[in-house]
Amino acid sequence: MDNKIKLYTDFNIIPKELTYTFMLIPFFSNYKENIDDPDVGRFDEFEKRGKDLFEITTDPLKSDYFLLPFGYSFDAEYKSVINDFFEKACQFSKKILVFYNADDDTPINHKNILVFRTSLNKSIKPTHEYSLPGWSVDFINYFPNKTFYTINDTEKPSVAYCGYIDKEKKGVKTLVKNIIRPTKKTYEDIAKSIRGDACRNLLKNNKVKTNFIIRNGFWAAGIEDKAMAREEYASNMFQSIYAIATRGGGNFSYRLYEILSCGRIPIFINTDSLLPFENSINWKEHVVWVENNEIHKIDEILLNFHNSKTKEQLIELQKQNRILYETKISPHGFFKELKYQLNNGNL
Repeated sequence: MDNKIKLYTDFNIIPKELTYTFMLIPFFSNYKENIDDPDVGRFDEFEKRGKDLFEITTDPLKSDYFLLPFGYSFDAEYKSVINDFFEKACQFSKKILVFYNADDDTPINHKNILVFRTSLNKSIKPTHEYSLPGWSVDFINYFPNKTFYTINDTEKPSVAYCGYIDKEKKGVKTLVKNIIRPTKKTYEDIAKSIRGDACRNLLKNNKVKTNFIIRNGFWAAGIEDKAMAREEYASNMFQSIYAIATRGGGNFSYRLYEILSCGRIPIFINTDSLLPFENSINWKEHVVWVENNEIHKIDEILLNFHNSKTKEQLIELQKQNRILYETKISPHGFFKELKYQLNNGNL
């Protein structure tokens, strides 16, 4: 079954200060992106090809699904318009597609909804909530001549990390021990601690080649040229065969999907995470999987994984990770797979 998904929505209910949701990008050409955002253009392919997947109908009876036309919000000022739209869908016995891109993991509960969101806790999530990738621009744009290549020198595992952790840097690769810790840890504190522990436990093992750039703060604090900093971040990633992927303030990782777009192998630290399309993607075949309580032996886990693969297998995995990004993780790939899953009743 390969028919287009017919969507019913109501553009008139979009609050003037908000923009339409991701799924509607192919039907417009003015999606509100900050021109200074390094990820401008991340939806270009989906904008061009999305009408092959979905169509808009003005007749609720002819629709396959209702689509909330803007990203979900918990703000009280939007509660009424959202609930009214949800109730209308129920009157027509239609399921509602809802998208929510935020660090918040508060459950979104209503009958007949399918929620796609970035931040989730797998063990306690409602059955109607699914993982949405955190989308950056395709990092192939940072490759020389925008041409993907694999890393063939795999004798020693090289690991990338560029960013802020829980301790300030001293020199290039040594980290100072003195830090004032907050009495109550926020999710950002937890994320920094995970990154710091991962980096330190990889640095201690001389069988691992660590390509680390430790920043002074989030978003390359102290560096005025953010475009240059972003290029350095991407270059660090695609010049190593592995890269660390951990949660941020929300329980998801932009880095995971950026690493896949580079065709590299994520060292994924699982923090009760739910990943996209777990019913069709065996994620443990694409990443070095490290449970949060195993960070103290992350170096051992990496070396065991690396040494269990031939050079040819590691090269092939890089290619397969790039294909995974293109076919199921990039905006167009995600929505193409979503269409397939919806048409086949898998969600």
